[in-house]
Amino acid sequence: MDANNVRARILNNGSLFWRGSPHIYNVPKGGPAQAIFASGIWIGGMRDGTLHVAGSTYGPYEFWAGPHDVAASGGDCAPFDRAYDIAYRDLNALQLGTEPAAAVINWPWELGAPVVDGDGVPGNYNLAGGDRPELLGDQSIFWVMNDAGNTHNRSGTPPLGVEVHGTAFAASSSNPDIDNTTFYRYRIINKNDTPIEDMFFGIFSDPDLGNFQDDYVGSDPALNLAFVYNADNDDEGGEGYGTAPPAVGYVVLGSPIADADGIDNNDDGTIDEPGEMLGLTSFMFFTNGSGVTGDPGTGADMYNYMKGRWKDGQQATEGGNGRDFSNTPTNFMFSGTPPGYWSEFDFDGLGNAISPADRRFTTGIGPVNLPAGGETEIFFAVVTAFGADNLDSVVQLKAAASRLQGLTPQDVVGSGATTPPPTEVSNLLSPADGATGVALGTALVWDSASGFPEFQVQLWPAADPSSVTEFEVTGTSTGASLAPNETYSFRVRSQNVSGYGPWSQTNTFTTGQVDFAGLEGIAAFLATANGAGAINPPTGAAADFGGFPVPERPGASQQVGDGQWLIHTGGNGSRSSYDDFVSRSVRFGVGAILPFSYEVRFTGSSLGYLRFSSRGLIQPELPFEIWNIGTDLDSPDDDIRMIPAVLDWEDDGFGLRAVDHEVSGGSNDPQTDWLYWYHPTDMSPGTAGYDAWASSALGGDGESGLGPEVFGRMVFVNWNGGDTTADPLLFNQDLPEPGTIFRIVTATPPAPLLASPADGGLAAPGLVPFFWDSFSSEVTLEVTTDATFNSITHSAQDVGPGHTLDLIAGDWYWRVIDPASGSSLEWAFEVGDFGPPTPTLPDFSAGLDVTDGIGSTSLSFGMRPGATDGLDASFDQLAPPAPPAGSFDARLESPADQFLADHRDNTAVEAQWTLRWQKATGGGDIVLTWDPAEFPAEGTITLGDNLGGAVLPPFDMRGTNTWT
Repeated sequence: MDANNVRARILNNGSLFWRGSPHIYNVPKGGPAQAIFASGIWIGGMRDGTLHVAGSTYGPYEFWAGPHDVAASGGDCAPFDRAYDIAYRDLNALQLGTEPAAAVINWPWELGAPVVDGDGVPGNYNLAGGDRPELLGDQSIFWVMNDAGNTHNRSGTPPLGVEVHGTAFAASSSNPDIDNTTFYRYRIINKNDTPIEDMFFGIFSDPDLGNFQDDYVGSDPALNLAFVYNADNDDEGGEGYGTAPPAVGYVVLGSPIADADGIDNNDDGTIDEPGEMLGLTSFMFFTNGSGVTGDPGTGADMYNYMKGRWKDGQQATEGGNGRDFSNTPTNFMFSGTPPGYWSEFDFDGLGNAISPADRRFTTGIGPVNLPAGGETEIFFAVVTAFGADNLDSVVQLKAAASRLQGLTPQDVVGSGATTPPPTEVSNLLSPADGATGVALGTALVWDSASGFPEFQVQLWPAADPSSVTEFEVTGTSTGASLAPNETYSFRVRSQNVSGYGPWSQTNTFTTGQVDFAGLEGIAAFLATANGAGAINPPTGAAADFGGFPVPERPGASQQVGDGQWLIHTGGNGSRSSYDDFVSRSVRFGVGAILPFSYEVRFTGSSLGYLRFSSRGLIQPELPFEIWNIGTDLDSPDDDIRMIPAVLDWEDDGFGLRAVDHEVSGGSNDPQTDWLYWYHPTDMSPGTAGYDAWASSALGGDGESGLGPEVFGRMVFVNWNGGDTTADPLLFNQDLPEPGTIFRIVTATPPAPLLASPADGGLAAPGLVPFFWDSFSSEVTLEVTTDATFNSITHSAQDVGPGHTLDLIAGDWYWRVIDPASGSSLEWAFEVGDFGPPTPTLPDFSAGLDVTDGIGSTSLSFGMRPGATDGLDASFDQLAPPAPPAGSFDARLESPADQFLADHRDNTAVEAQWTLRWQKATGGGDIVLTWDPAEFPAEGTITLGDNLGGAVLPPFDMRGTNTWT
């Protein structure tokens, strides 16, 4: 989720921000620091007198994707294993009459995703009739999960039997209270036939505020706030915030209705009033470790923490570390404002501080009795505030939390409604229209004249326009999965929070013939010598009719005798092809054989290791040697003698078996026992490695000195060599004749081709995807800020195209290393701190007249270059002191002051004015009038209430000139 100044990883397993590296709660977006490591929800309660808990810290997780009823009945929840992401631009495009986005069409209303009813028919989803997904903020992400999908291995309790509908949302705004905040709404449904009693809802957090080693935590019960802050004013290290680090807090804004418990749960001075919410009922911190104040080990531990108790069931007490039971019991640890008492700065009232460290905490909301089939809802925000120093950040956080009190999900309105869609048309740069022979690793590249950072790309096979691949890109290039010898078309359009620009032209191009997937790393199977000496030119030593690469089919020249031999993999009746050889005899991949070539030489003898039976040595010795002949085929200086292991099927020594191989028809293709090739651990040229192994093997240890397998399950097939069913057996040769040499020549595939980020290209901070094309499916990706690659910032092993890395702004360099073919070129790109382009809103000032029929006031508002939220003497006017009750008054309010004329900076994406009036005694309805001609042509001017539209649904003021 990245609609505002926060980028957050949203998950559908009960966790937030982390499920394995990387953890992502990045604020400010694109900066070097993450504010939270891991978070998530816990739910615990009693069913039929038994504790049931669903929750986790770092796994195993106890929520699974999909509806409860499907999971509980053993159904397939894989189709629900996703999060449904929708943005303002998706809805705005629909409003503008364009084709509905896939996110709108596929909105999972049938799973409970909220819908704004437009056709007056509840329980359906009719786009044509006006139904729309409920969009909260500028971006909403919805998912469904349950706790019945599997065993609760983390809590060790039975499932609760709940279904949870989660929504995460964010809004871009000029108001930092909104722009630095993300919001979360969880709807919990009891799917049992019995109630869940004494149910508590917990929010777990391992905050790791930048540098995780210097954190403090605290709470403010009056604000329903749990928070983390830095213990000093320097958050050190490459992942730290540096000086003046922020504070981050969880603010509970909505919670279950409290039972009639005789408690003023919401601190409003009234006990048990209708609609009284529980709010935050506990805050407990725990340490990284064991013991009664450490990480929870069981569901009972988690339940105790949610109730404001330690793991041993003791209630926390005020002061110290919360374990002095002679002190006053409390549900809220460290509830003072730092650096005062009771905070981690002053835990004893004497100014003594606790040593900062890695902190974890959980909040509690409860108890709640949830009847069978009942449901309840939790709504909270994660707020980040930046102050003048680490302590002022806490002050600013509490101020922001105070301003958010009473906010509902529908109150979270972003800048989409006030930002015009882009209008620019991009030019496609590469591949050029009509280009042919395009490399498979080529990036799609376009321009952005006005600096728009976000684009939508469509790519499709030209022969099938219905098979469109659509994806979003930040920057002006992307990689793509392309097939060889295929014609494609692509186009792009810019996008922002409110919509899409026009499509570019369409370029059509055709890829070339390079197909990494068609290479297996072997160029030829050759017979280079026989009993009479060298064969010049070499002939084939494998079956061309099975797809093996050979210069020619083995013929009479291969042997002086009558045999014609084929290298293959051990047969079982269905292994006739070269593909079978590759999958079974090169089973550890071409990386195991490249870049060397190999020979089996029937010119001497060798010990053979019975690794798969007795682990002794075969008798008699093998009538051949096996060699790695290096990369220089004409020089013996890089040859390394290898170690043979044998699967002797009949335990009668290595030889030809009366078992037909399916390489060709008939029962006349006998095959040998199976041969395995191993490198020695000593890979120095010559026989040193083999000799060391042989000495050990003769002493009874055949494993010492044995290196990795290169080939396995290899056989020699005597093609048409004799009837394997005859009695007696009569073969024209029992083995290749002495002097025979078979050579396996490898081919190093082309080096990897880089695609995106393009050389010299741009990318946005955050998760940057990398695309390339390579022979091996898994390679090493190296990304660094060092142009010489002497120091590697990120090294990702065994990864494929599309792998992402979390990068901050700066100059970066990248390459790919294929174990089969070596390194790619080295490309440079820039990660820029892209933001939306500065709006070109014109200066304007518009009047707004307010009257109740007795009194009237003329106000004005607008946008000016360099204006602020405070008093700008050049064009603002402060309001006089408010008159007494019974007198008419109208004024514009801002957090800074009250105005008759108030103007804001015209480079802002959004500005909001609050109009407050007071009717005179005997006054009539309030009437507002204005002149739409005074409004700018760009953007929208919307009038509405701050109650979610309950009194005045928002409308565009351009369409009329008055409201009563």
